[in-house]
Amino acid sequence: MQKINEILNSDIEKLDKCKYCGKEYKRIEYKLFEGKPEEKILRVQAPACNCLKLREEREKASIEAKEKKEKLDKLFENSLITPYFKKKTFENLQTKAEEYGNEKELKKLLQYAQNFKKGEMPGIFLTGKPGTGKTSMLAAVCNELIKRGFNVLFVTFSALMERFLKYSAEHNGDIYPLLMWLVKFDFVVIDDIGRENYTDRRKEIAYRIIDTLLNYEVPAGFTANPEMLERLRKIEDWGAVLDRLKDICGLAINFKGESLRGRKW
Repeated sequence: MQKINEILNSDIEKLDKCKYCGKEYKRIEYKLFEGKPEEKILRVQAPACNCLKLREEREKASIEAKEKKEKLDKLFENSLITPYFKKKTFENLQTKAEEYGNEKELKKLLQYAQNFKKGEMPGIFLTGKPGTGKTSMLAAVCNELIKRGFNVLFVTFSALMERFLKYSAEHNGDIYPLLMWLVKFDFVVIDDIGRENYTDRRKEIAYRIIDTLLNYEVPAGFTANPEMLERLRKIEDWGAVLDRLKDICGLAINFKGESLRGRKW
C-alpha cells in the first residue's frame, strides 16, 4: 500500500481519462498545512467532464421509473379492473363522446378526476339505459386516479356481493375484516347495482357495504339502469340502502339516449 507521504509528495505524471468519453482528467492541487514550514501540496485528479454525474442521474431515473411502474402495476392489480376497462381512458373516450353525444357527461367526470382529493370528494351516481357509456366513463375515472397514485377498486355489485358471501361463509358470518378492506381504498366503483337476487342475508350485506362506505366517507361511484332502480325500490328493506346511496353521492348524472353497443354492426 502506498504511504501517505508518498502520495503527498508525488507528482502526477500521467492523467487518467474518462472511460465513457475519453476526455483527460484535470489536475487539482491542494495546500496542506498552509503557512507552516511543513507545508505540502496534495495533487489529485478529477474528471474534466460530467459523464459520471450524467450516468448516475440516468441510473437514478431508471430506478425511479422502475419503482413507479411496479407501484402502478400493483395499484392496477389491487383495483381488480379488467383488461377491457383498463383501456378506457378519457383520451380514447373523447372521440366516442363526440359521436354519441355524451361529451357533457365526459367533461364532468374528467373534471372530477382532475380535482380528486382523498377524503374530500362526493360520490357519483350514474344512471341511464344499458350501453350508454356509464361504466366506461367510471373506468376512465379509475384509470386516471390510478395514474395519479390513488388506490381504487372497480367491481360490479354482483362480484362484490359474491366475495362478501364467500368470506362470510368461511368466517362464521363475520364480514367486518372485509368491510375494513373496502374502506382502505381512496375511491370505490360499484357497477351495475340491482341485478342481484336478494335473500335476507344478501340484503343485510348490501346494507352494511353501503352504510360502511357512508360512515367512513369513502368516495364511491355507482351505476344503475332505471329499471333496476325501480326493481330495488320494490324490495323490502332496500329503501334504507337507497337513502344512504343518496347521502354518499353528491353528484348524480343521468345518461340519456339509447345503447351505444353494436353500432358498427
